[in-house]
Amino acid sequence: MTTTTEPACRAEATRCDPHINSTQQRLPTWRHGRVAWFDTEKGFGFLTPDTGPEVFVDHQVIDVPGFKTLLAGQSVVFTATDTPRGPEATRVVPDIRTPPVPAHHATVIPFDARRHRHTRSHTP
Repeated sequence: MTTTTEPACRAEATRCDPHINSTQQRLPTWRHGRVAWFDTEKGFGFLTPDTGPEVFVDHQVIDVPGFKTLLAGQSVVFTATDTPRGPEATRVVPDIRTPPVPAHHATVIPFDARRHRHTRSHTP
């Protein structure tokens, strides 16, 4: 009988190597969805995924430079985990494939219109 120092399951390295299995289990699953609502003052809101229940999102997990906020209806991609209180986002990134939805109260004024105000004069 010969003894070897090689593991018996060398041919099945992915099943035997604990590092490979733990890495595979830790890879996040990216999901698509939209922002149901987000309260900028309180710093949290909810996402509506393409499938499944709504997902809680805290401002700390939003992956954007500067002020971390989201707009209602904005398309996002995110990772989530299950918690005792329900699904919670662990990372949220705005979906760059779709343009952001402007806020309902925002007034968009073209740059030229702000710079050059034209007034009409009426002659009687």
